[in-house]
Amino acid sequence: MKNLSLFKILIISAITFVSCTKDNDLEETCTKENFVVSFDRLVKKRTKQPAGWNSIGNTLEFTYNEFNLLSKKQKGNIDGSSKIDFNYGCNNNISEMYQSEYSYNSEDKLTDIYNLSSSTGYNLSYNGSSVEVNGGTSYIDYSAIYLELNANNLVTKITRKNNYSVLEYDANENLILAKDFNLNDELLKTYELAYDQNPNPYYGQLKSIYLDRILNYFFESAEDAMNTISTADIDNIFPYFKNNVIKIDERSNSSLDSVFLERDFTYDEEDYPIMFQYKIYGYSDGTVEITYQDE
Repeated sequence: MKNLSLFKILIISAITFVSCTKDNDLEETCTKENFVVSFDRLVKKRTKQPAGWNSIGNTLEFTYNEFNLLSKKQKGNIDGSSKIDFNYGCNNNISEMYQSEYSYNSEDKLTDIYNLSSSTGYNLSYNGSSVEVNGGTSYIDYSAIYLELNANNLVTKITRKNNYSVLEYDANENLILAKDFNLNDELLKTYELAYDQNPNPYYGQLKSIYLDRILNYFFESAEDAMNTISTADIDNIFPYFKNNVIKIDERSNSSLDSVFLERDFTYDEEDYPIMFQYKIYGYSDGTVEITYQDE
């Protein structure tokens, strides 16, 4: 499972934005210009040093545009570097990512995702708080997936052909429980996420493609999603938690099966994380340091 998860992370890490001007449908429904988003802090650099002598540390450097939206993420290690560019359409909506085009309706809801390299795609149809997903990409079949949203447009249930998942949130809109069930309503797995009470500096980026990111990780199960996102970089690959994840547990019924991830944070005088020790059980551990713009 971890090898599959690493493969997915490599795919996700290869994300590249292209200009949004190619998408005529997007231009037709564009009614608002991009606007400045206010953040107390913007991450400038993330440095990761694994504890193992045979592991390679790396850095991530972040650049932002005039709207404080992420415009470039550059990863480097002793073997070389790679760059991810981000461009935006109107109303701060993402229009292309990893060779995929994104389109929105007049209410700024994500409606169509089209993969340029494979000429495949899927669409989202809205009916109140329900979303029907149809289609797929060259490596993921999204056919007949249904999403249920709460009043804050967070996904609370994902129904698939063979199973379903239920997601629960705390008062800060952090995901705290992810449960897998079979179609006989039998509980299969439960994942518990614990947080600190301090601000996650990555929160607020990539907002317009939240449903696409949910589908990307949860398309098979919550178990598959937790295996994929339980990394030292959980915050910037899935920037939808207001606070910082400190622990992820896996449970069968009420019994603790394993601890997926643990992180111990150090904060600055404004309670933003500047360093943490992490342990991904059965895989790796190490230290991450975070620096911010204007430091």
